[in-house]
Amino acid sequence: MDNMNKKVVSTEKVILEVPPNREELSKMDHSERESGDSDLMVKAMSIGVNRSQIEGINDIDKQKRFMIDEILRLDPPFPKRTQPVLVNTKYHPDSMEKMVSFKYVKHIITGGIYSHSIISIEEYKLPMENRELDNYTKNCLEDSITKEINSLNINDYNSKQAIMNFACGNATSSGEKRTRMVMLQNHLKNQLGSDYKHRRITNFEISTH
Repeated sequence: MDNMNKKVVSTEKVILEVPPNREELSKMDHSERESGDSDLMVKAMSIGVNRSQIEGINDIDKQKRFMIDEILRLDPPFPKRTQPVLVNTKYHPDSMEKMVSFKYVKHIITGGIYSHSIISIEEYKLPMENRELDNYTKNCLEDSITKEINSLNINDYNSKQAIMNFACGNATSSGEKRTRMVMLQNHLKNQLGSDYKHRRITNFEISTH
């Protein structure tokens, strides 16, 4: 993205939990037991180290070194890499721009050892596409209709005429009338359950009301 349109909203230094390093693994028990696996063997098995390869090594110290090397290869002591995450999008239809916010996580490695991570929120100003404008307009309309529906007394809308009056009352197009009608009937169905009686209303009735 264009750094000229970037704004760093916040940064935070954190220390994330990471898999054990070589020193920590070396302290894990791998002594012979009459039953059950050693702690190191359990760790190795949990990440997919091949048991037959381990058991094929006769010397217990060499077994331990092999397991440690395999564990570090399969599960190194660093945080997992993460992709940027979209946090928020704010649309400005008047200027046909949008502000998108992403969360980034950067891991700091010093001398081959994990030190800490920087979590940042970055905001970018980008052009708004026509399809996004259409979706934004549609969502705003549906949000407005939802608020209007939630303020209604559903007992006042038990007839076809009442539903049509609502559908056509504040609408500016046949498409908007139908959207209002469908959303109201869905709301009535959700609220009334088995007591709900669907009223069939055609496009022609909507357009000529």
